Amino acid sequence: MRTTARKPVVAGTLYGKSVLLRRMRAQDAEELDQLRVASRAFHAPWIDEDRPLELTSRGPRSRGSDAIGAAGRAPSKRKSSRRTWVLCRREDGRIVGSIALSGHIGGVMQSAFVSYWIGAPFARQGFMRAGLELLLGHAFESGRVHRLEALILQTNEASRRLASRVGFRLEGVARRLIWTHGKWRDHERWALTREDWRAR
Repeated sequence: MRTTARKPVVAGTLYGKSVLLRRMRAQDAEELDQLRVASRAFHAPWIDEDRPLELTSRGPRSRGSDAIGAAGRAPSKRKSSRRTWVLCRREDGRIVGSIALSGHIGGVMQSAFVSYWIGAPFARQGFMRAGLELLLGHAFESGRVHRLEALILQTNEASRRLASRVGFRLEGVARRLIWTHGKWRDHERWALTREDWRAR
């Protein structure tokens, strides 16, 4: 018996064989929070739930669990350059993760950062690779960006493998780049340009 998608088709949605990507909306909050809680132990080595909201002259200011972005939170009302998509399983519309573009720089650079997050029950099933390829194609072929960069912890082998498989190249290591898990940690810089994407 064929499963009927429980979420409506909307304009601007990107469709793949096994997944679809659509812009995150406020009503996704409950489902995303449930998935985030279920995935907390799985992501604990890489995602810090107590990462500070901002770093002040007196040190980091805790944000508690007020997470957004890679941790899959619903968007806040604050204006931001971040654009977040929910990654859904196409057969039933269930949210399996999220992908975000942030830090867009226009002008002569046309670049942005990409981050991605998959719920633990859906990991290692090809959903994130399919979603990333959808979004990369959309970003590059729309002409909005020329270069995308992903910042990845050196210990996150799964994320490093995924970046490599979709075409990103390791360009180097940024020393003490991001405050997480109580200290400044090095991150690898992986990048992909429109030319490299088209040459795959």
